Amino acid sequence: MQSHTKRSILIIVIVACLITGTLGLIVAYHQHQAFHFPLQTLVFTALSAIANMLLALIAFWQLPLIEKTGREAEITTRGQFLISLNEQWMQKDVFEARCYLHHLALQYKGPKMSNHINKSIQLLSEEKSLDSIKKFAQIISLLEFMETLGTLYRHGHINIVVIEELFGGSLERYYYYLSKYIEHRRTLGSPSGVHFYSDRFLYQGFDFLIQDLRNLREENS
Repeated sequence: MQSHTKRSILIIVIVACLITGTLGLIVAYHQHQAFHFPLQTLVFTALSAIANMLLALIAFWQLPLIEKTGREAEITTRGQFLISLNEQWMQKDVFEARCYLHHLALQYKGPKMSNHINKSIQLLSEEKSLDSIKKFAQIISLLEFMETLGTLYRHGHINIVVIEELFGGSLERYYYYLSKYIEHRRTLGSPSGVHFYSDRFLYQGFDFLIQDLRNLREENS
């Protein structure tokens, strides 16, 4: 979209330069004929007009190269953005939170796994030991990463297919692990009883992303 806009603007500028140059030549000629302007004035005006036309032609000639450079820069920027997302996914706090949740999932296998994980996270949020505080903060870091990813997706900064290719089923797995805790945060706050108005909207971007990932898999199945 942006590349098409830039191309249109550049073409408009080129056409404007050509028109300006042509009109300059015509006006200079008529002024010389009607008012007998000095020859130097006519030459200067004509040269200015020709210079504008040459600039326009050079710009038009360079247009494919400019577009190619713009496309390459866009591809490079997008690649760097995706690498940055992957680095955040592997960042220490997020990685350790994922390990801890996997540990809880192995410990609480069964249909009520998410409930047990919720209770474990609630206990972490209320304990005063430095280790518990650190683990709880890591889980929040993971949730914030998921929410950021969902927000980026909702605003069109990343494609749902790319998200699926980058993270596979991991996002839906961790959403399942954390779903009951998210519900708890929205209704009771954290720790329990410490509640803010904004809590009811917590991690809605994460919800939105997971729903669309599920829809994508249904469409492809």
